[in-house]
Amino acid sequence: DFTNIPVSHKNWVCYRVPVDHFVPPAIWAQIKDCPGVHVVEKAGDGQYEIAVTESYVRYLGSQHMVLEPNKWEIEPRSTQEAQSAQARFLRAAGQGLLAGLGRGLDGFYRHRTLGGMRVAIEWTIVIRDIVRSPSDIRRRFLLHCVFLGIHLIGDFDSPCALRLVKRTSDEWTEYLWGLRQRRIIWPQSGRDLRAGLHEISLLRGLLESVGGEKDPLQHKFDPEWTANDSFAALGNLLDCGIGLVKPPPFGSFDTQKMTEALRLSEMSKGEPDVLQGQQLLQYIPIGVKEAEHGILPAALVHDVGYGRIAEIRCRT
Repeated sequence: DFTNIPVSHKNWVCYRVPVDHFVPPAIWAQIKDCPGVHVVEKAGDGQYEIAVTESYVRYLGSQHMVLEPNKWEIEPRSTQEAQSAQARFLRAAGQGLLAGLGRGLDGFYRHRTLGGMRVAIEWTIVIRDIVRSPSDIRRRFLLHCVFLGIHLIGDFDSPCALRLVKRTSDEWTEYLWGLRQRRIIWPQSGRDLRAGLHEISLLRGLLESVGGEKDPLQHKFDPEWTANDSFAALGNLLDCGIGLVKPPPFGSFDTQKMTEALRLSEMSKGEPDVLQGQQLLQYIPIGVKEAEHGILPAALVHDVGYGRIAEIRCRT
């Protein structure tokens, strides 16, 4: 009875299994849809790439099944074949990561991808964790999205600000899934990869700031980015409709008007419980921390890379 196999999602192992082993009544045909088995892709040599949890490996060994470890080597004969194989891989990865099979599968795919494909994996992980957060954490995350968005826009009565305030939880969910689809496009340039990791880190930091899922592998802020760079990038991620323009300094808004605007949002429940500015800066580098005030002239500090600011602070 395959349903009685204990499932451990901590570690997943990759194997190669001949296609004909999936023809009923073979065991693979019976267990391929079980929670401890994930079909990665069909390789070009007539075999499947299969990810299996350790508990299933022990069970399959007890059935005297020979498992061939996979070295994850793909040697296509052309660029087109390479891109096709990588696209199939990313589709399978997305399906597995969104199937609720546990964090062990996150590590499985992270271990086997580099560059643009790795960034695509990270986008899937962070958007999944946001959308599938417990309801109150997701509500607070979205409320902070509204807060940051209308802060960036500045004009609380503008069409863009009103659109953000009126956006429902379901509309945010649809937008975030769409954001994932737009960001997992591959291949990408080296600059796009670095920017992608920074943007992912901004969203992860915002999620962690409201008590959401932590992921230390998504703390990859580019030290060359300035506070203005990060704030503007976050605005574009949140669909503020302002383009890549210089944002206002973080924290420079009318508190009363902000409170009134946030109370109109479905996410506020009448009480706009957003973090105080300095608390939020502990998670995302979109402004200047109190400890950094006075290090550089106020007119410059938002336009200097945060890595450089940290270096100057250590010397003073």
